[in-house]
Amino acid sequence: MPVRAVVANPQVAADRDRVAFQRGPIVFCAEAVDNAGASVRTLPLSAATPWQAEFRAELLGGVEVLRAPLAGGPTVQAIPYFAWANRGPDEMSVWFLTTASP
Repeated sequence: MPVRAVVANPQVAADRDRVAFQRGPIVFCAEAVDNAGASVRTLPLSAATPWQAEFRAELLGGVEVLRAPLAGGPTVQAIPYFAWANRGPDEMSVWFLTTASP
C-alpha cells in the first residue's frame, strides 16, 4: 500500500502548514525515542516525502514502521499512532511542519 499525505485544513490554526501520513487505514506518528531524541514537533517534512515501509518484529511486539530521509540530515521513523506511548513519556507528533520554521 502506498503512503498517503494528509494535508491539514488551513482553517485550523494549530495545524496550519502541517501534514500527516497514513498507509492504508493506519495513521503514523513520530516519537522522539525513535528519532535520536529530536523534537518531532518541529521536523520539516513534505507531502512528497519518500517513505519506505518496513516491518520491525522486535519493536512493540511487531509493527510496520515508516522511514524517510530528512533533507540534508538523518532518517525519520514513524510508528502506527495506536502504538505510541508504550516506551515511557516522550514527545510525539502526528502533524509535521511543511516548512522549516514553526
